[in-house]
Amino acid sequence: MKNTLSIITSIIILISLSTLIIPAQAVSTYNCGDYEIEIINGGRIGDCIITSYLGNESYLEIPEVISSGLISGTVREIGYRSFHDRDFLINITIPKTTELIDISAFEYCPNLEKITISPSVKEIREFAFRGCDKLTIYGYTNTAAETYAKENNIPFESIGVYTEPTTSPTTKTPNKTINPTHTPTTKTTPTIKTKKAVIKKVITTKKMTLKITWKKVSGAKGYEIKLATNRKFTKNKSTFKVKKGTSTSKVIRKLKSGKRYYVKLRAYKKVKVDGYTVTANGPWSIIRISKKIK
Repeated sequence: MKNTLSIITSIIILISLSTLIIPAQAVSTYNCGDYEIEIINGGRIGDCIITSYLGNESYLEIPEVISSGLISGTVREIGYRSFHDRDFLINITIPKTTELIDISAFEYCPNLEKITISPSVKEIREFAFRGCDKLTIYGYTNTAAETYAKENNIPFESIGVYTEPTTSPTTKTPNKTINPTHTPTTKTTPTIKTKKAVIKKVITTKKMTLKITWKKVSGAKGYEIKLATNRKFTKNKSTFKVKKGTSTSKVIRKLKSGKRYYVKLRAYKKVKVDGYTVTANGPWSIIRISKKIK
C-alpha cells in the first residue's frame, strides 16, 4: 500500500513540475542562397536577421527581402559577426529596411572601403567595423551612421541631410495613415539632375593660399569643396562649404607650404521628399591638382 501511495505521489509531482515548464520560442534559421537568416518570430515569413553571409561578392547590395521557396524575410538586423572576416568585401550597401547593425557584424574585413547606410539604421553596436582600416562610411548627416563614424574615428561621407519631420506630411486621402518614421525609398531619393560641376582654375596666390574658381551650376543652393594632398583624399584632407549658389570662387588659406593639393567640387540643393528636407548632392567634378603651395 505504501509503495502504491509513493508511486502516485511521484506521478503527481512530475505532472505538477511539467506544468511549470515554459516552452522556449522556436528559432527558425534558414539558408537562402548567399545568406543564412533567422526569422525573428518563428515561422517561414516575417522580419529577419542576417546571421551569416555565405556568398563571395566583393561589391554587395544586400536585398531588403531575402527569400527562397516558401521562406521570405524582410531584413531588420545585420546579425552578430554575420560578415566577420570576409577579406573579399570592398563595397556594401545596407538595405533601407535595416534598423540595427549588431556587434562585430563587419569586424576584420580588411579590404572593405565603402559602406552605405540608410537613415533607417537607428543603432550600430560596438566593434561593428573594427579592423576595417580602409573603410569610409557613406550616409546621411544627423543619423546613427554619422554618429558612429565620428565616435570611432572612421571617415564619413555625407550623401544628404536627414531631418525628422516636425509634423506628418499632408495627404489628400483622408483615411491614409502616415508613418512618421518612414524614410525615403530608392525611387524617391533625390539627385541633382544638372551638369557636373566644373572647376575652371586652381591658383596658388599668396603664401599658404589657394584660389579655386568654377562654373556656376544652375539651380544650386551651394557648393562643397574637398582638398587633400593625395588623390584618394585621405591625407591632410579638408572640406569647405560655399552657401551661395551664385558663388563661383573660393579662397582657402592656411594650407601646408610646399605641398600640392588635389581639389574636387560638387553642387548641392535642398529638396522636399516625403515630408523630409534633404540635401541632394550633385556628382563630383574632375579632380584638379594645384601647383606647390608657396
